Amino acid sequence: VALKDGPNMADATRVAFTTPQRARNEARVLEVQLNAAADSMPSAAVAEQRQLIEELRRFANFQEGQLT
Repeated sequence: VALKDGPNMADATRVAFTTPQRARNEARVLEVQLNAAADSMPSAAVAEQRQLIEELRRFANFQEGQLT
């Protein structure tokens, strides 16, 4: 979503989020969801999802570097 939508404003709080902030938040949410479901998933699928989460964090770091 962060990659597709870019910067956005939270509807509930009206706080603006940058793309890196949204990407990090998505990574945290996905990690919590993955941790909850990991026991019922094949280990290869868990590893693949963890890799995607890490790529999202790297994307956030890259984007933040572009903002500074």
